[in-house]
Amino acid sequence: MPTEEEIRAWVRDEQGKIDKEKQDACSHAQSGTLNSEKKIVTCDACDYVFELGGEDTQAIHAEMDEMQNRFLEGRSQRRGE
Repeated sequence: MPTEEEIRAWVRDEQGKIDKEKQDACSHAQSGTLNSEKKIVTCDACDYVFELGGEDTQAIHAEMDEMQNRFLEGRSQRRGE
């Protein structure tokens, strides 16, 4: 029979897997919480932590710029510009 500590370790491991799946599926596009002292932003939807100026934030900025450009192009086309 597993000990209480083994069960707790298993639960932590399983929760970590669930959290990772949630973070992988999240687009991180809704909102985030800035912690300027630690220089991080935490996604409010999945608790993923972005280091300010890190590779993650650079990728998100590039993705957001691309989405904005597609939106603006679509709006221009609808207006006939």
